[in-house]
Amino acid sequence: MGGPPGGTVRALLRQTADHAADFYEALDERRVSVTVGVRELREVLGRPLPDGPMDASQVIAELVRDTEAGLLGSAGGRFFGWVIGGSVPAALAADWLTSAWDQNAAPYACAPAEAVAEEICGVWLKDLLGLPAHASFALVTGTQMGHATALAAARNKLLAERGWDVERRGLAGRRRSGLSPQGASTPRSTARYGCSAWAPTRSSAPGPTRRAASTSEGFTASYLIRAAETGGGAAPRDQIDYNPEWSRRGRGFAVYAAIRSLGRSGIAQIIDDCCDHARRLTAGIGALPSAEVLCEPQINQGLVRFTDPGGDHDGRTDRLIARIQQDGRAWFGATTFNGIRAMRISVVNHRTTGRDIEQATAAVRDALSRT
Repeated sequence: MGGPPGGTVRALLRQTADHAADFYEALDERRVSVTVGVRELREVLGRPLPDGPMDASQVIAELVRDTEAGLLGSAGGRFFGWVIGGSVPAALAADWLTSAWDQNAAPYACAPAEAVAEEICGVWLKDLLGLPAHASFALVTGTQMGHATALAAARNKLLAERGWDVERRGLAGRRRSGLSPQGASTPRSTARYGCSAWAPTRSSAPGPTRRAASTSEGFTASYLIRAAETGGGAAPRDQIDYNPEWSRRGRGFAVYAAIRSLGRSGIAQIIDDCCDHARRLTAGIGALPSAEVLCEPQINQGLVRFTDPGGDHDGRTDRLIARIQQDGRAWFGATTFNGIRAMRISVVNHRTTGRDIEQATAAVRDALSRT
């Protein structure tokens, strides 16, 4: 089809940009929690499948209207549940372009500019994190895929050092030597209640990651066009060699735009601010009546619980978290730490300000006053 029924693509995208800007600009004032449940959302979104094409502008306008009450404010500065940060404006814009350009960021041949942008992102990120220049990297969908990729690379490296080619011989018949008594390798990084601390190592090398995820060394097909050395320089980067995903949208453009727009000092400032806000918010809540700090923020994550005169500390903590969420001024999640129910304070958003910290602390204070 040449364009959206009832209008031009340009008009549709302008309409969508206005909707997006309205949402983004209102984040500082809007509720953080949703005001409808799954039943209401199913009622407004669960229309019959249209028999034919609909006007695209109508589809977008109704989508905005029907989802408004069910959008969690995780992009705003008063959302402290899980590790979800808000979009940097340049990254948001670049992500729109990524959708418009519609590049399949698998091999270099499918998306040359995206492949190089992703390659440059790796150079910048290794510089920012103090990793050796020869270290391998991949831009993945999130922590779960990052874990899968890193574990596959660690497995390959461990077995290769012991003379076992897992790509050709598989895992069957391989003894468990080299592993811990429990059958697990010892990680250099640590994770506590969702707060990861990275430990750099000089042994970070591209080989294990590429062999673990690579189509060139693990699987190939005649229809694939592999990157080749051109113009006397290094061969371009085939993204599918560094993570298990093949057909995927480009991730390099948004990361590239975010890093360029912030610069080294801007990124450092966001990290410093998040750590400072986490300490301030944890301390502020911890000073409230019946609140108890279980874990002081080491980076940007803290834990508190709320004690109960009758001894039901876990139950009271969960009830208070639900009450704070319903209030809408701030959003915290629950977790279990050393067998104790706790409220998790996760500060990861560049939009969080001192005013947000004050509002969130006030929301907890008010929730406590109603018990």
